[in-house]
Amino acid sequence: MFNFDLKKLRLTTIIQLSIISVLCISNIMLVSSVVSKRETILQSPLSLCKGAKFTDFSMDEGSHKLFGYTLATVLGNVNPSNVDYVRNSILSYANSSVYNKVNEIISLQLDKIKTDEVVMTYHPDNIIFEDGKVFITGLQTIEGLTGKKRRELRTYEFIFKVNNYQTSFVYINTYQGKAHTIKWNEAYEQKNK
Repeated sequence: MFNFDLKKLRLTTIIQLSIISVLCISNIMLVSSVVSKRETILQSPLSLCKGAKFTDFSMDEGSHKLFGYTLATVLGNVNPSNVDYVRNSILSYANSSVYNKVNEIISLQLDKIKTDEVVMTYHPDNIIFEDGKVFITGLQTIEGLTGKKRRELRTYEFIFKVNNYQTSFVYINTYQGKAHTIKWNEAYEQKNK
């Protein structure tokens, strides 16, 4: 009877060791796959942006378009009641290298909008990503105290940087008219020769 119990105990021990070995191997594989996975994928519901992928120190074209669209929409839709929200939203994405300059410029313009009671609406209709820069072009409507509306084509430009999954812009510009892409700059230089 002792022999029978010993054989049964050995068999149980072998089965348990086998199961523990398989679990250890699967845990090692799981940990190594989690540690080596460096890409994060975001889904975008925007029709202008197909999707977004970024890693710890870079992002793809879709991410540039998504962040550019978001910031251009925030900057373009301003009224006296949301100037503080716009200021805080934009400054939260400003890189430390441009933070003070952006804060100074945006504060002056937003204070003027609040004082003059201007309402701005912006509807982006085209996004171009070229050479690390994203251009968001759309129709902007500006309405003042008189109620008179002025419509213009407006473009916002951004250059984004990613540092440890943290996205910030290092360049921002806005102007009236079409995007100043490489093709536009070449045509402009040819025209001015």
